Amino acid sequence: MIINDIIHYKLEFPNFEVESSLLDHLIDLNLSEEKIYERREKIISYIENCDNDNLQKQLGAFLARIPNRIHIEREHYYQSVFLAWLDALGFETEGESPTNIGFSDMILKEDDFVAIAEFKFSKMKKISMFQS
Repeated sequence: MIINDIIHYKLEFPNFEVESSLLDHLIDLNLSEEKIYERREKIISYIENCDNDNLQKQLGAFLARIPNRIHIEREHYYQSVFLAWLDALGFETEGESPTNIGFSDMILKEDDFVAIAEFKFSKMKKISMFQS
């Protein structure tokens, strides 16, 4: 797709086996449908209530399952992981969505709300996930 003379690509899984492998082995959620629903509801609640501490705990627990040797200390790495995590939990997300003033790092769409996120990576300090 070409918008404002910029070419945008939508990355998708090439086939079911690759998608299944990523979601079953790399991300390895090992969650039943009931657990996925529970986790989704918690995340929705955390976002709606700007509950930064609990959302960070959920994401931190997920990140802890990824082997340290493949962590990349770059903002886009964590953005990709966060998007993959939310996608695996069944959320509808868009990454790097173009706007009239740049790109939104992430848009999460639910039936009754939309959340827009900007990712920042810092080795120096802890920053809040939510801004008022």
